[in-house]
Parts: sequence; structure tokens; C-alpha cells
Amino acid sequence: MGISRPSNAAASQTTLKLGSDRSSTSPLDASDSMDRHAHSVGLATNRGGKNTHEDAYFIGGTLPDRMTLNGYSAQNMGGCFGIFDGHGGDRASRFCAEYLFPRIAEELTHTSDVGKAMIAAVRAVDAEFCEICVSVNQAHLARAPTVFGLPSTVYQTHRMEDGSTCLIAMIRDGVLYVGNVGDSRAILSTKAGDFVSMSIDQKPDRKDERERLEARGAKVTGSPSFMYKVWPFHKFLDVPRVNGALAMSRSIGDRSLKSWIICDPEITTHQIRPEDRFLIMATDGLWDVVPSKIAARVAATTTNPQVLAEVLLKMALERKSYDNVTVLVVDVQTYMVASAGT
Repeated sequence: MGISRPSNAAASQTTLKLGSDRSSTSPLDASDSMDRHAHSVGLATNRGGKNTHEDAYFIGGTLPDRMTLNGYSAQNMGGCFGIFDGHGGDRASRFCAEYLFPRIAEELTHTSDVGKAMIAAVRAVDAEFCEICVSVNQAHLARAPTVFGLPSTVYQTHRMEDGSTCLIAMIRDGVLYVGNVGDSRAILSTKAGDFVSMSIDQKPDRKDERERLEARGAKVTGSPSFMYKVWPFHKFLDVPRVNGALAMSRSIGDRSLKSWIICDPEITTHQIRPEDRFLIMATDGLWDVVPSKIAARVAATTTNPQVLAEVLLKMALERKSYDNVTVLVVDVQTYMVASAGT
């Protein structure tokens, strides 16, 4: 199974649409036409303060199958959305964006429980990606020159240790399902400007996550998250990390940390109500500088998901987000109305 790495030449440009080349029948097939949902989803993504763009995304059921710089769309997977924030490269995030929802579709042929299907699919994709990492690293090691009997820096430079967050959502029969691995975040805003948290950031200093990590023998380093965001402490304090390396307590990939971290997503479900409006999914490049409550208030000022995605991205960049930023917005009411009309 190959992984393509696109050029980052255009990564600094804001991407407003999506893509991937695939079509098949599956339990995720959308009975409604794509154009009925085309205005239900907004997307904006930018590399922010980084030199490379490691975010990826997936949107189903709104556009013809195609691939863009860092995203995929599939017309036969209506109501499916994903955000993936890569680290150590873009291979893990792009792998998830391309292969995770087809795996969920496969799992749904065995169970009607969406949450269980999400968990099983994430575990399978994580295992597949880690297997690829092992194969690639073994190939590089076999070819790498040695210095005093040890692999040279050539091997260290090319070894594959990528990882990624995984934030996925599905709308089925009026119910919103969200699965989260890592520190990307999803909120459901209301028409009044309030919000419901659809995920909880999985940080190493979160009490239950820290206890699980330490029970496995991991050491949580760094300062509490709230201190890192207080000026001027953020200039010289490091964020909490697993063994001084990973700034989240769960992830896809990160093969060298598998003794301590897990990939199991936390599942949140929500019966969509008349007062609900936008599902806002974003990488931490947004949430590091724009609190959830502010995003929800901004969401109440527009009825256009694309406009909202662009406004939130602009806010993150203006507030000097140092990270890649990807914002995906779903108008859940428009989606539900469109579905009901089929």
C-alpha cells in the first residue's frame, strides 16, 4: 500500500475545497445528490507559521471524487468528515484521510454501532500505518551507511516515525457521532452563540490520561497547559509531553511510543436539535489562539459555513498561530433538511 507525498510548493495558499479518486458502493453511500449538500460544508486550511503543511482532511458526499494538496473527497460517503493533524511529516495524516473512512465502511458491514465501527477502523488503520513504517525503516536501515558500526545520520533523516491526530464525524439518522484521537477539537455551535463540546483534548497533563500514561511507565514532562498560554511564560516553558516528545496522549502512528500511547478514539454522540447549527472541527492551530466560546459566538453571526471557516482561519492567522490551521465547518441543519428531502 503506497503513500504519496505531495509537494508543499503551494502549501502557503489557503485551500477552500477538497478531494480523492475513489468510488464504490458501501454502507456510507449517500442517497441524496451531492449538490444538495454542496453548500452545507465549508473548509479553510493554511500552513500558518510553519514551513510545511502536515494537516489533512476528508469530506464525503459533497463533491466529485478528487484529491487536493492535503485533502480528499468521496461522493459516496455522505455525512462523513475528518481532520488529521500530522507531526513528523504529512504521511500519517494523509494516510488517515485517504483510508480511514473506507475502513469504517467495511466495519459497518459487520455492525450497526457507529462508535464501535469508528474504534475498530482507527485501530486497523493505525496498525497498517505502523506496519508500513517498519517496512520503510528496515529498507532504509539496510541501505544506510554505518559509522563505527552504527547507522549514520542518513538513516535518522529518512526513518519514518510520523504520527497524527484523528478527528472524525458522521451524521446518521439525526445523530452526530464524533471520534477523537489527540488534540484536534470539535464543537457544535448553536444559533444563539453557545456550544456543545463534541471532543475533549487528549493532552498528557489531563488527569485521567496522565494516570494511564504513568501506569504504563511513561513520564510526563513540561509545564501545565494553562501556563504555556500565559505571557510571557510561553516564551520559555515547554508544553506537557509524553517522555519529553509527544504533546498529546493518544495518536495514530508514532510507532516508537507505542509502549505508552494508544490510538483508541473517544466517542461522543449528540442528537441534533433545532437550535444546533454548525459542527466546527479544527486542528489545534485554531484552538491554541481562538477559544471555543469565541468560535461559537462568531458562528452565530453567519449562516454560511464557508464564510465561517474562512473567518476562523483568518482569526487564527491574525492572532499569530504558529501551527498549521485547518477548519472544517458543517451546517448540520442544512444537512438534515437536505437529507430529509431525498
